[in-house]
Amino acid sequence: MTLCEWLGIEETEESESLLEALAVAHRTAASVNQNASSMAVRLASLCGVPFESAVASGLLTFGAKHAPIADARRFIYQTPPSRQDEQIERGDKIPGWGNSFFKDSIDPAFQEIERYLQNYHPSHLGILDAIGQKILERGGKKLYPNAAAFTAVTADILGIVPGVEVLLVLGFRLPVWAAQYVSAA
Repeated sequence: MTLCEWLGIEETEESESLLEALAVAHRTAASVNQNASSMAVRLASLCGVPFESAVASGLLTFGAKHAPIADARRFIYQTPPSRQDEQIERGDKIPGWGNSFFKDSIDPAFQEIERYLQNYHPSHLGILDAIGQKILERGGKKLYPNAAAFTAVTADILGIVPGVEVLLVLGFRLPVWAAQYVSAA
């Protein structure tokens, strides 16, 4: 079964290319960055829990502050601009923006996704840029899209059913988590 079949999307050269770029980005981020999900898997391994429990630990870190992919997708594509403005002006955490480690740019692991969007889906990149500009103008902060935003946009481009976006992260980070689990044990 191909990844496209698993996700229930049409297998095209574009879908395969975009998924491969996202896979590389997530694997790089999971192996290089000190993110919450990878750290949870390593810590669970050190505690001697079974691999599936370690993976569950990694998944349980997903939410408002780490990997809010479904929230980011809703904010980007479904939240009316006036509601976006309200959230930004209140100083709410904007799902899909900001990174604890990369404050002056996007996570380097996701730069290829940004280039892909620029070349093949500039309207989607334009949406991300417009939200980033709103955050700067209305919230007074320069924040960049993070892994959640890029994953949400990819899911939207590929027509992945809303709510299933997390499968992209799980599928792409799982091999790295397995290696981290084994090396930490």
